[in-house]
Amino acid sequence: MATVKLDWYRKTVPEKILKGEYIVQQMTLNAAVYLTPNPTLMDVQAALDDLIKKAVAAQAGGYALTFAKNAAEKVLDGLMSSLMAYVQNASGGDEGIILLSGMEVRKLPSPIPEPGQAQNLDGFPTRTQGNIQLTWDSLPNAVLYQVEQWLEDEKGEGFWDKIALVSKSKHLVSGLTTGTVYRFRVFGIGKNDEVGPMSQEASSVAP
Repeated sequence: MATVKLDWYRKTVPEKILKGEYIVQQMTLNAAVYLTPNPTLMDVQAALDDLIKKAVAAQAGGYALTFAKNAAEKVLDGLMSSLMAYVQNASGGDEGIILLSGMEVRKLPSPIPEPGQAQNLDGFPTRTQGNIQLTWDSLPNAVLYQVEQWLEDEKGEGFWDKIALVSKSKHLVSGLTTGTVYRFRVFGIGKNDEVGPMSQEASSVAP
């Protein structure tokens, strides 16, 4: 039985927008096959339009605009995850029907375990000003790691921002403010887009 492949978490925001637009287009063209999309294609398109608008605005920089972009991306992520599940159920595992949705096909002979929790995340200042080196234990079932950094405003309000997607169990964070404490966390992503648990937080002072 064929299964839907989307590799959504590996995509950048521009890639998500392009792929999302294509899927909406294909499912609209094949409305006779996908009669009652859940979520609706109208809702998905609205989320895409919102992300486009806020991603463009965030290029100007600033906490508020970046926060708005990340929030819009999370909304789209949730809708696409639900839409992928709908396509899987509506297709009955038929490869040809899955392809009509604009999504790819993955054939799995058996379930693949998701990555475990990343352990021993540590951050330490380097000899270069503004740089913090992050390291953690590699995971046997992870092919990628998503690195996130806590961003906070003067009122103490903040959110976790995705700063890198790396294939090795380390990442150098640069351009930081000297003397400032930064918080980080990571999680593993498996071969077929399985997402593992979030690691414990690690913090370090930028040199």
